[in-house]
Amino acid sequence: MEARVVHRKALLEALASELPHGIIRFSSKLISIKSEAIKDLERLNYLLLEDGTTIKTKAVIGCDGVHSRVAQWLGLPKPISSGRSAIRALAVFLDGHGFPNEYRTYLGNKGIKVGFVPLNKTELYWFVVHKTSTSDSQDPDQILQEVIENLQARNFPDDILTVVKLSDSSSLIRTPLLLRTPWDILFCRAHRWNVTVAGDALHPMTPDMGQGGCTSLEDALVLARNVFSGTQISDSGFARYLRERQWRTACLTGSAYLAGWTPQDNRPILNWFMAWFIKKIFIRFVFPKMRRYAICYECGDLPTIMEKKSA
Repeated sequence: MEARVVHRKALLEALASELPHGIIRFSSKLISIKSEAIKDLERLNYLLLEDGTTIKTKAVIGCDGVHSRVAQWLGLPKPISSGRSAIRALAVFLDGHGFPNEYRTYLGNKGIKVGFVPLNKTELYWFVVHKTSTSDSQDPDQILQEVIENLQARNFPDDILTVVKLSDSSSLIRTPLLLRTPWDILFCRAHRWNVTVAGDALHPMTPDMGQGGCTSLEDALVLARNVFSGTQISDSGFARYLRERQWRTACLTGSAYLAGWTPQDNRPILNWFMAWFIKKIFIRFVFPKMRRYAICYECGDLPTIMEKKSA
């Protein structure tokens, strides 16, 4: 499976460059949503922001992440913990790192997974996935020292140690890996009138299949195609979008969780069964098909403005 890594800043700049100047608002935390009917089947939404500003809009698409306020307003259950956390950072080699442009991963005991991939000639993105602990620190310097000590104690290769030691501590973060269960994605209504969610707000998943960002981009295309195909913004376009996305994202979310599953404490019978199922069934038969399923997906074509006018 091909892996492509880009700076978040570069992606945001690329998206922002296609929008009219001044249309983006920064530091605008959403507090609440109110929706009311105005005429016929049309509705108007009022978004109250943290600074006291109210925005009026005919449609709301919540792309506000795993702790989405829009998802809460829609009544979606909160994402659950996978039992694992991820430490992520950038390493900077001023004179060039010399690593080939490929994705490397290393597996250790007690569910530790380490990997890195080059961003360019001088920067690499690296991560460590480990079991979540109540004593996990959020201080970047302390986290970095903890990672180095753990990698040395478990005899990980010198390559990954070199990468970690050259990390930019300002880029280092530790976050719990959360997911929305496949049945919540399938059976909980993720739209109300002309309000819906996309990306991590709809289907947060663990990173074990590398499909989180990809599925979010798919959401954008499918949503635009379904909403644009109608004569006006209505809940039917949002409903079509969700029907098209629910099964796919539920399958990818479940597969990602199984691909990265680690034994849980004090559950010996469950651990035995899960280890047997993943080794004998999932890895041999399910995962190869899910990998092809992830890659071979057609989002459909967006109708052009001229096509819409002539329809």
